[in-house]
Amino acid sequence: MVAGVQAPPVAALFARTAQDEWRHVGVLTARVAQLGGTPLASPSEAGARSYTEYRPAPKDPADLWTMLTDSLEGERAAIRYYRDLYERTRQTDPVTAQIARDALADEIDDEDELERLLANWPG
Repeated sequence: MVAGVQAPPVAALFARTAQDEWRHVGVLTARVAQLGGTPLASPSEAGARSYTEYRPAPKDPADLWTMLTDSLEGERAAIRYYRDLYERTRQTDPVTAQIARDALADEIDDEDELERLLANWPG
């Protein structure tokens, strides 16, 4: 939930980013299953393996700056994750490596968008 004058574009950005993230999760989950592994059973399991600490949304829905900076940190953590996954699989598993490259490109685009938005933030 976001509020304030700048809320509509921020809400649209978050909605689009969330869809991308769920798509990445779906592709990775399918790949884990294809390889005979067991995907995480619940989101709570992901916290222990995360590349960053979970931060709940600010209590003030108009605190868009905090939401955006937290999201930027999350994008940077995702970039580290997909870069690491690519490096670990590029020589041994080209399918997984390509999945990581595609997700990495999306995450870098998201990082760039957040950086531009924050650089031009009013106030």
